[in-house]
Amino acid sequence: FSTVSVGPGVYNGSVTIKIEEATIVGPNANTPGWDDKNRTAEAVINATADTSPGGSINNADVTLDGFTLTLKNETGAITPVLDVGANDANVANNKIDATGDQAIGVDITSVSTSLTNNEINGSASEFRDVVDIGAKNTNIANNEIRNGDNGIDIVAADGTEVVENNISANDNDGIQVSGDAQINYNVFSD
Repeated sequence: FSTVSVGPGVYNGSVTIKIEEATIVGPNANTPGWDDKNRTAEAVINATADTSPGGSINNADVTLDGFTLTLKNETGAITPVLDVGANDANVANNKIDATGDQAIGVDITSVSTSLTNNEINGSASEFRDVVDIGAKNTNIANNEIRNGDNGIDIVAADGTEVVENNISANDNDGIQVSGDAQINYNVFSD
């Protein structure tokens, strides 16, 4: 496994992770995205969408830990801040903010992905799902998920577990499910 450490600062543009078995850590690795009291200066990946995601994980066994990822979608096309398309990815302890029409916070299309301890926000009137899951055996736990059309949209994602998340201020459903998913101990509010 390779480890890449990124220092605080603002990094403009999209990021694609194409290496396998890598851990990419920002200055807030191991500090939950929602824990503003204990987070330090951020490494901010600041993207403006053309037609691609703000960030992509394209190879297996990648961990992305301790960043702020932002995307301003100006295209009107459905675009995620973070696209997870590789198996066994771990997205932890990040702040993920989407603005603009048709933005998605995190789009997961890979098997056995873990999304934990993140703060995932949308703030536009046309914001889509905060977390969109179309893959089996995904673990969504201990996240703050808010300000979307739906908080979490699970489509044909058998074996997915959604546990102990705080889901709030979404226009429609907190969690929308199609398939066999386990939903336990989540908190919903307006």
